Formats: sequence, C-alpha cells, structure tokens
Amino acid sequence: MAVKWPQGGEVAAWVEGLPASLDEAAEAAARLLSQSVQPLIAGLGADIDGARAALALAERVGGVIEHMHSGALMRDLDCLRETGVMLTTPGEARVRADVLLLVGDALWDRFRLTPDEQLWYYRSMTDVLSQRLGGPVVSALASLVAELAGVLGPQDAKAEVVKAVAQEVR
Repeated sequence: MAVKWPQGGEVAAWVEGLPASLDEAAEAAARLLSQSVQPLIAGLGADIDGARAALALAERVGGVIEHMHSGALMRDLDCLRETGVMLTTPGEARVRADVLLLVGDALWDRFRLTPDEQLWYYRSMTDVLSQRLGGPVVSALASLVAELAGVLGPQDAKAEVVKAVAQEVR
C-alpha cells in the first residue's frame, strides 16, 4: 500500500500495486495492522500532527516507530553501543527486565551523592509520591527502596549478599 500527494494536491493511493481510493487504502492498512503482532511504522516525513498520529497509531497497535532519518538521529547511540555502554532509565529497566542484578560498590561511584544520600533521596521521593498519588506503582517503589536500604547495610553484609547470590546462581 502506498499513498502520495502529487503537486496538484490530489491524493494517490495503491493497494497491492493497483490504484485505490484513500478509503480503500485506509481499510487495507487497518486489515494489515489488525493481523500484525508488532508492526513497524516507518518514514515519518511528516509535520508534527502526522508524527503525533503515527505515535498514537503505534501505541494503539503495539507497533514500533522508525524515523526516516533515524541513522543520523541515533549515530551517537550507536557509538555508545559499540563501546559496550548500556544506558537505561529505572522505569525502562522495570518494564523490560525480569531480574536486575547490581553488584559491587563501583555502582555508587557513578552518583555524585553517597549511598546514604541516594537512599535519602529515594525515600523522600517515595514519601512525596505516597502522599500525592499512592497506588500499586508507589507501593512497588517503596518495596524497591526498602530492598535498596537492605543492600546498603555494612560493608561485610554487602559482601555476604553478593556471595549468597553467587552461590544460588551456581
């Protein structure tokens, strides 16, 4: 299926290589999307309304977006991947990972705050979110902060946790 806007302003569409009306093309696209598992919505050489519509469509059908200039847009990310850097947000890790294992004190070297200051920050955020929002997501956050507090115990305790996990994995 293809749609194009010629200089004259009329819309031209094709379905399976044959000319079709815009309505026929839209119906054909809807059929294909309803049968798909994870469609790719590509191109996006559109204005902001077109981009918003494409994003809304991708969200509705469980699809993914690929911009026509993604090579240039993602060049920096490709450099990071090639060097082995992995970046994620806590939310993305929570959604995608079934297990997240953080080992060693070097993790805290990445933060400008001490582990105790980080823990204070996460506890404060959890308190504020609990007061304002509540609900299962905030409860899950509170559980994670409690786990983090347990991990941040004395140095010997941290070493014992890592050893115990290593034993379980073997």
